[in-house]
Amino acid sequence: MHSDLFDRIDRTVTEHNMLCPEDRVVAAVSGGADSMLLLHYLLSRRERWQLKITVAHVEHGIRGESSRADAAFVRDFCARQHLSYFEKAIDAPGEAKAAGMGVEAYARQTRYAFFQSLGCDRIATAHTLSDSVETMLFRLARGTGLRGLTGIAPVRGKIIRPLLDCTGEEVRAACTALHIDYRIDESNADERYSRNAIRHTLVPDFDRVHPGFMQNAARTLQNLQADEAYLQAQTAELLQAARTLNGLQTAVLTAAPLPLRRRAVTAYLEEKHFPVDALHLAQLDELLASGGRLQLPGGFAHVQRGVLTLEAAGAPPAAAIAYEQIVVSVAEFLTIRELSQIKIDFYCDYDKITGSVRFRQRQAGDRISPAGRGCSKSLKKLYCEYRVPHSRRALPLVAEDDLGIIAVAGCCCDQRVGVDATTRSVLYVVSHTED
Repeated sequence: MHSDLFDRIDRTVTEHNMLCPEDRVVAAVSGGADSMLLLHYLLSRRERWQLKITVAHVEHGIRGESSRADAAFVRDFCARQHLSYFEKAIDAPGEAKAAGMGVEAYARQTRYAFFQSLGCDRIATAHTLSDSVETMLFRLARGTGLRGLTGIAPVRGKIIRPLLDCTGEEVRAACTALHIDYRIDESNADERYSRNAIRHTLVPDFDRVHPGFMQNAARTLQNLQADEAYLQAQTAELLQAARTLNGLQTAVLTAAPLPLRRRAVTAYLEEKHFPVDALHLAQLDELLASGGRLQLPGGFAHVQRGVLTLEAAGAPPAAAIAYEQIVVSVAEFLTIRELSQIKIDFYCDYDKITGSVRFRQRQAGDRISPAGRGCSKSLKKLYCEYRVPHSRRALPLVAEDDLGIIAVAGCCCDQRVGVDATTRSVLYVVSHTED
């Protein structure tokens, strides 16, 4: 049976072009059945695809000793298998509260930022068909559009989900057949969480009412995903036709059918980091016809001389940007900078930093001595020199340690912490902005 399951995973990988020869793959492994089967699958195909596999684990600090035991389990497995392993421990509840975000959203954002920071061609996660169907039902209950009903995408950027055509039950059975040990997250049985109630109550009830529910739901997801892909392509064409130098032509938008028009406006709002909701979309649709000005949660929309433009009210809140700090050797950093496609906001000599690194907004009188330039410059002038958009200037771009400013994200680092011939360890920083 497990051979048949791996063959099915092969078909999923091939159908969605998930892997290429010699790919560097980061496997996101929690220690549960799904992720351990994913890791065993990747290891079984390592020689065939000539893959370079790295395992990554995030310990969220939510479940105490049990969570730390999960990390130790994955760490020990990788040590026995001589696998490259990276681990990150966070205090998700505390850090999420400080950032003004929900714990789940913050943990997810931090996880993916960490995976991206490792420098890879693919990030493999262990989402299954069961996860995708549960996601569809969760969003349906909460209220959503077509995109929300398509479940979990097989591929999104670098992220691949090879197990997406396998149910959770099939995965656990394969683990038993293959003698694959895994950890059990006791919180998955707590039906106070909506997703657990869907998994343990709603899905079994559907299956009793109509046996074969999971397979039927899988076909529904495939149909909806095909429809969504078509509409996304149509939306992209509409946006391209409507674009001007600083906005969208209203005549092009209003000539399009309402569903496509709303999709195009939604995509434009998301592109500019404006919050989107049904009420403001309806008001924006009226604005396209009438012209004028509309206040939005993120600023203002204007329709003048047949062009829709957006004006940000200051910058997005500080919680909209998160920073990942990674310390590596000089050799590792040179490899990451050469081979990785991630955008590094700044890097510096880790051993020259005093205390911890913190991020804040620019303040009056702030100055920096850019490394290698032999001068001091006000941050106000630096922002102009680097053409930092006004919409970003109120973000916490300034990095400081206990002695003062060490860098400005996206610009430069200070001479005091600059990398030189004596540098042994490099701190590099990657930012992640929530759309």
